[in-house]
Amino acid sequence: MARVTAPGGVVVAVDSDWDMLALDIGPAARERSDRILAASKTIAIKEPQIGRQLYRLFRAAGLGEVKVEVHAGADTAGRSIPMLKASFARYAHDSGKIAQAEIERWFAEIDRAVAEGSFLFVLPQFVVRGISN
Repeated sequence: MARVTAPGGVVVAVDSDWDMLALDIGPAARERSDRILAASKTIAIKEPQIGRQLYRLFRAAGLGEVKVEVHAGADTAGRSIPMLKASFARYAHDSGKIAQAEIERWFAEIDRAVAEGSFLFVLPQFVVRGISN
């Protein structure tokens, strides 16, 4: 992007940092949840720390005035559940490391946490912008 941007042009990238993902559905579910998320990342995420690397990559590309914002809204209402149940669960199963029955138990634990008001999901988004020289 930096190479094809006119001098003075703005380059912007937004990406997650999957290693900063936080999911809390209670202590009894922690071990299962951590294994499912780890298994899903082995299939779905090529570079789980890309968000935190953007600043360095922008600087290395010769961009100036590089600014970083991190947006990490906390989902306590369950808005992220469709992503967890569709994407994360499918990737975890496709990894061959997690059985479908275990994923179903995880779904039940997620639903319980939402019903009890103890669900928390956070996935930081890094927004990085720089000026082409």
